[in-house]
Amino acid sequence: MVYLPVTVCNFPSRLILAVIMSPSFHSKPDFTSFKVDDMDILFSVYSPYGKHTAKSLSGDLEKMMRAQKTFLGVVNGNKKYTVLLYLSDMRKNDAKGFGALVVRFF
Repeated sequence: MVYLPVTVCNFPSRLILAVIMSPSFHSKPDFTSFKVDDMDILFSVYSPYGKHTAKSLSGDLEKMMRAQKTFLGVVNGNKKYTVLLYLSDMRKNDAKGFGALVVRFF
């Protein structure tokens, strides 16, 4: 694995909510996109060793998103989603566990 130099990013804001509601994902680009009915889905993955990719996981995500859309029906009228998936390195000084963030665009 190649470690890049640490970079400091500043996100000045008067309100913490503005930063929280505008997530960023700093990593080597690994993303794919697909449509679920009339929704555009952008899916990005960070995998520390490159074992998992957006393309390899997108089939399961698409299946889940289709089930969600079928269940929610017209209640779920969002046109765009971005899903950011972070897979941590459980052996190093890293976040423990796994996490995904779904961002809706109205």
